[in-house]
Amino acid sequence: MKISIAIWKKIKGYQYKGKVISDLEGKNNSEQVEQFKNILLDNKVDISAIDIVICKIDFLYHLTPGKFAGKLV
Repeated sequence: MKISIAIWKKIKGYQYKGKVISDLEGKNNSEQVEQFKNILLDNKVDISAIDIVICKIDFLYHLTPGKFAGKLV
């Protein structure tokens, strides 16, 4: 399965494109899932509606407006 994620911090942004390697929920990865959940909770993220997946990033693009927008990092 292919995946695309856009991340912004104020005006600076990036887009990650890649493939899903593993859906951690339902697999025997409970220790890894707990680690991820603890990191999110430590950063005060509401995890009630979050699923965890592991993906391989193939491409990383600039989304920040300007001359590099849409270009590979």
